[in-house]
Amino acid sequence: MGKRRGKHKPTTQPKQSSVHTAGEPATVSNEVSPQPSSAPSERTTAVDPIAQTNLRLTRWLVIWTAVLAIVAAVTTGVAYVQWKALLKTDGTTREAFTAVQRPFIIATGLGASQDLPGYWSFQTILENTGSTPTKNMTVTSAVSFSVPVLPDSPDDPGELKKVSSKAYPTVTDHFIGPHGKVGVDAISLVTKTLEEMADRRADFFVYGIARYNDQFAETAERSTKFCFVVRPYKGQSGLTLQNRGLCHHWNCGDEDCQRDKRKYEEERAEFMKRTPDAKEVARDIPIAAIIPFYPIPLVKAQ
Repeated sequence: MGKRRGKHKPTTQPKQSSVHTAGEPATVSNEVSPQPSSAPSERTTAVDPIAQTNLRLTRWLVIWTAVLAIVAAVTTGVAYVQWKALLKTDGTTREAFTAVQRPFIIATGLGASQDLPGYWSFQTILENTGSTPTKNMTVTSAVSFSVPVLPDSPDDPGELKKVSSKAYPTVTDHFIGPHGKVGVDAISLVTKTLEEMADRRADFFVYGIARYNDQFAETAERSTKFCFVVRPYKGQSGLTLQNRGLCHHWNCGDEDCQRDKRKYEEERAEFMKRTPDAKEVARDIPIAAIIPFYPIPLVKAQ
């Protein structure tokens, strides 16, 4: 027989079934079951160190931010304290400099002289003991012949009216340079009038207040009160006016005048308790007295 030509088919292996019947041994399959991939595990293992590193960095960032905030707060507090201390030092230096250089007005005395024939003229002497001149200085001055309730203490010169239709008070403007002086005219009295007052033991008062500013900015108005009592006296050699001095109150400056006024009111209240009938005895200005800056120089009898 002739050989058949054609394609040679390879013998195929019978497929082994995994199905087995009871009583027969299970046939092991030659197919290999797929194993779970290890890629996710490796990726997780690689991500964890990065996350931990980021977490540590975040924690350190939070800590440093807090530290910087604390340092900034402390620095701000220290800067504020230093700023306050600097302001206080500057204020203290300014006050010390102002206290040394500022003008300071004091009443050094009450002058008495015979400038006119038969007259004695009285002037309040004001001196600037400071190292800078005064600014906007105004003097309100008055003369009283009345007997006050409290001995040697007329009314508060700070309450004198700045503008008056009467002879007193007088209001004058002045400028006093460093360590300079000025005389503020008070009154001129006839010698005969003073002799009569000496016979009656009658006194009179010259008092007032000087208000002024200094040359420095942002400073309050300054003030100086003055008060003098004149006690005419006749001795063997005739009339003498040496017995003139300070009143019991109203010789003060700036804040000290507040304390002086409190003491005056306390003493007056205590005096009124002891002598409830006490009151001021009013007396007019003597005849022929010359009042400075008054339209009618010779005051007539009232």
